[in-house]
Amino acid sequence: MLLTRAWTWLANNDRQLLVCFAAIGGLYALVEYQRVSSSEQKQAVARYVELYGAEHIMAARVALDAYQMDLVDQKVTAQTYDHKVGDKITDQRYVGQVLTTLNFFDALDICVASGECSLGAACEYFFSDAEAFIQNNRPVLVRLLKGSEGDAISYVSDFAHNRCRSHMPGYCENVENLSVDCLDYKQN
Repeated sequence: MLLTRAWTWLANNDRQLLVCFAAIGGLYALVEYQRVSSSEQKQAVARYVELYGAEHIMAARVALDAYQMDLVDQKVTAQTYDHKVGDKITDQRYVGQVLTTLNFFDALDICVASGECSLGAACEYFFSDAEAFIQNNRPVLVRLLKGSEGDAISYVSDFAHNRCRSHMPGYCENVENLSVDCLDYKQN
C-alpha cells in the first residue's frame, strides 16, 4: 500500500521532480565550475610567481633594489629623492631594469583583469612588491611616459591601487615616508 502511494505520488509529481533535480544538477555544475575555475586562476598566478623569479626579471629587481640601498647609504632625503631618482632617466641600463619590471606587472594586471588569474592570490603575493616598485621608481616612471596618453604607471598602479585596494591601509600604516598613494589612508 505504501509502495503504491509512493508510485502514484511520483507519477503525479514527475514534472516537479524533474525541475527539482535539474536545479540541483545545475547548482552542482555551477559549484564544480567555480571550483575548477578558481583552481585554474590560482595556477595562472603560480606561473607568474615562477616568472617573477626568472633570471631576467630577478636581475632587474636585484639591480633596482641595490640602487635603492645605495640611496639609503647616501642618506638621500625625501626632499631630494625625486630629483636623484629622476636623474636616472638618462641611465639606459636602469631604465631597462625599470621597464622589465614594469612589463611584468603590466602583464600580471592584464591577467587579473581578464579573469585568467586569481585576484586574491595575485594581491596576496604581489601587492607589496608592486607598491614598492611604484614608490621607489615613481620619478622615473612619470618621466618615462611624460607626454604619452594615459598614466605612466597605469597597469601597475591599477593592480596595486584598485584591484588590491584592501591591502593599501596596511601598507600605508607601515610606510616610513608618507606616499602620495597613502594620502587617502592617512590617519588623522
